[in-house]
Amino acid sequence: MSDVGSRLAGAAQPGAGDSPCMDKQTLALDALSNLTGRFCEKPDFGELIDLLLMTLCGQFSVANAFALLLKPSSRSLTKTYFATGLFSGHAGLDSLSGRPADWSCLIRDRQTHRTEDLAESPCGLGLSRVLCGAGVVLVSPLIHNDEFFGVIGLGERVTEMPYTPGDMELLNTITNTVTPVVANSYLFSDIANLKAWYLEILNTVKQGVFVFDQGLRLRKVNAAGIGILNAMGAGEVTADRLDGMAMREVFPEAAFAGWVDRLQSGLGSGQKVLTDTAAATLGGNVRVFNVDVIESGEGTGPGPSFIVTLDDVTVQKQREQRLFDLQITADQAKMASTIAHELNNFLTLLLGGVELMGMALEDDDKSKARETMEKLKRQITNLGKFTKGLTDFTGVGSSKRTLNLNTIIDDVVSFISVQKRFKGLKIIPVLNQSLPDLEMDKDQITQVLLNLLTNASDAIGESGKADGRIIIRTRKDPQGIDLLVSDNGAGLKPGVEERLFATNITTKQSGHGFGLVTCARIVKSHGGSIKAHSEPGEGTTFTIRLPLNETA
Repeated sequence: MSDVGSRLAGAAQPGAGDSPCMDKQTLALDALSNLTGRFCEKPDFGELIDLLLMTLCGQFSVANAFALLLKPSSRSLTKTYFATGLFSGHAGLDSLSGRPADWSCLIRDRQTHRTEDLAESPCGLGLSRVLCGAGVVLVSPLIHNDEFFGVIGLGERVTEMPYTPGDMELLNTITNTVTPVVANSYLFSDIANLKAWYLEILNTVKQGVFVFDQGLRLRKVNAAGIGILNAMGAGEVTADRLDGMAMREVFPEAAFAGWVDRLQSGLGSGQKVLTDTAAATLGGNVRVFNVDVIESGEGTGPGPSFIVTLDDVTVQKQREQRLFDLQITADQAKMASTIAHELNNFLTLLLGGVELMGMALEDDDKSKARETMEKLKRQITNLGKFTKGLTDFTGVGSSKRTLNLNTIIDDVVSFISVQKRFKGLKIIPVLNQSLPDLEMDKDQITQVLLNLLTNASDAIGESGKADGRIIIRTRKDPQGIDLLVSDNGAGLKPGVEERLFATNITTKQSGHGFGLVTCARIVKSHGGSIKAHSEPGEGTTFTIRLPLNETA
C-alpha cells in the first residue's frame, strides 16, 4: 500500500473512526493534494488512478474498489477500467465502460448512492443487478463541467461495518474534489502524449528542424537536426544541451558562415516564409542545404517563434553539376562535329578546284585555269567568313555607331519580303516612331533580327498553319528600348525557354542551335538582354532589351 494509503488506513482504524468527520475530510484532502503533486512530478495517468483507489481503500477500510472512465477517445487513455482486490479483471464491471447510458440514474442528483437503492429507479434496475451481483456497495459519479466521464465504486468494508451517511458524504466530498484533478489529468496526459507524438513525427523527417522562440533561442530540435550539428565534429550534441541555446551558438560562424545574419535579415519584417540555399562546412566537408524559415504565431511569449528547416541537397547538387558537365561535353562534341562537317565541305570544294586547275594547266587552258582560280578565291573567302563566324561566336566584337532601330528593321523587312522563305507570311511591323537613336553595330543587330525572323518562319512552317504571322514591335520606356519578334507557330516545348540560349540548344529538326547563342552574345555585347516566352501551339515571342545611351 502507498504511503498516502497507509496514512489514511491508519485514520480508519478503530479509535480513529471516532474522530469527527471533518478530520477525515482534512486527511482525505491532504492525501489528494499529495496525489496531485506526485502526478505533476510523474504524469502517469494510470498510476494516478491506482493511487486514488488505494487512498480510498485506506480511507474506508475496503479491499475492493474500482474506477470506470468513459473517455475512450482520449489519446492518453488506453485503459478505462481500474480496480483492486476482487474487482480486478471483473468482466461484468469492465463491460459497463461501453454503456454510459446505464449510468443516467447517477447523473441526476450527482450524489453517492448505495447500489441497492438504484433498483428503485426504472433506469437503474439493470445497473443495480450488475453492481450488487459483483459486490459493489457504494458508487459515486465523476462529473466535471457538466460532463459525466466516470464512476468510482467501493465494496464491503473489511471490518464488515456498514457505511454511514457520514461515510457517503465523505465519499461524495472526495469524489467532487478528485474530479477536477482527474479531468485535468486527461488534458495534461493528452498534451504530453501529443508532444511526444509530434516529436516522434519530427524525428522521422529527414530534414533538420529547429524551433527558436522570439528571443532566437532554441526550444526544439529533431534527430536530423542534431545529426547535422554533430557532423561539425565539435563533440557530442544532445537536445538537452541545445535547449535555450542562442541561434548564433547553434549555427556557429566557423561552420555556418554568414547564416545567422541571412536568417535574421527577414525576421520581424512581416515576411512569413524565407527560402534560401546556403553552404556549411561540417567536419571539413562542404554541405549544401535548402534553408526554409517559417514564422509561427504559436510562440511561448508575446512574439512569434521561428521554425528553421535544413534539407541537405549536397548529393542532388553534385548530380546536377555532373549532368551539366555531361551536357556541356555533349554540346562541345556536337559543335566539333558540325564544324568538322562544314570544314570538310570547304576542303572538298578546294581540293576539287585544285584538281580542275591542274587539269586546265596540263591542257594549257589558261582561261579555264583563271576561271577555276576565281572560284577557289571565292571559296577561300567563304571559308574565311566561316572561321570569322567561329571567332565571333567565342568573342563578339563590334563597330558601333549612332543608329535608329526602326531604320534597321525597315531595311531587314524590305530585304526578306521578296525571299521565298517568307512568301505567304504576313510580316507586320508595329514600330514606335519616337524611338531615340542608340549606339549599335548595324551588321550585328541585323544578324540578330534576321536570325529571329528566320526562326519564326521555320516555326510557322513546322506548325503547318496557313495564316502565318510575324509581328515586329518596338517600344520604349525611361530605362530602355524593347524589340519584340512574335510568331504564331508551334511554340516551344515546356522547359526549353530557360535553356534556349545555351550552347547548341535547338528546337528545329535540322539545326545546330548556334544562331540563338550568337544572338545572345551580340545582345549582351550591347549591354542588353534577350528572353523568350512561349505558349505551346500558340507561338513564341522573343524580347530584346537594349539600354538607352547615357546622353539619350
